[in-house]
Amino acid sequence: MTGPRGLRGDDRGVSVALSHVLTMGITAVLIAGLLMGASAMLDGQSERGADRSLETIGERVASEVASVDRLAREDPRPGTVELRVDHPDEVSGRTYSVGLSESDCGTLIQSACVVLSAPGARTTVQVPLAIDTSIASESAQGGEMRIIYDGDEIRLESGYG
Repeated sequence: MTGPRGLRGDDRGVSVALSHVLTMGITAVLIAGLLMGASAMLDGQSERGADRSLETIGERVASEVASVDRLAREDPRPGTVELRVDHPDEVSGRTYSVGLSESDCGTLIQSACVVLSAPGARTTVQVPLAIDTSIASESAQGGEMRIIYDGDEIRLESGYG
């Protein structure tokens, strides 16, 4: 029989403590990975939501501009046509701008475009316009705006002025 070994040479309890530390470390790494993956997924969903919202608003604005164009052409006396419209102020928590452009919008038919962009969302949406009136290449902030035909061209202005 040998004498007492003392605490310095006793390593029986180390494996339990070591396994707990390793288990907690692995769990922390897995949870951090899941949180980062979920964050990336939510960012992607937010981008897609912003795109869809801008497309919907763009279609509405294109329809409203076409209505102003139709009213301007049907009126026998030249004058001013003004349409006050209200759209959401923000898309996915970001402000956006709405503009009119003479570019071809990437379509086969040469036409004007409604261009919507949200700076923080890194997205731009173009919606083709089928109008006969010339347009002013100006932009307005989303929300309340006016679509104005002044006898020469159609333009957008922010607010109800």
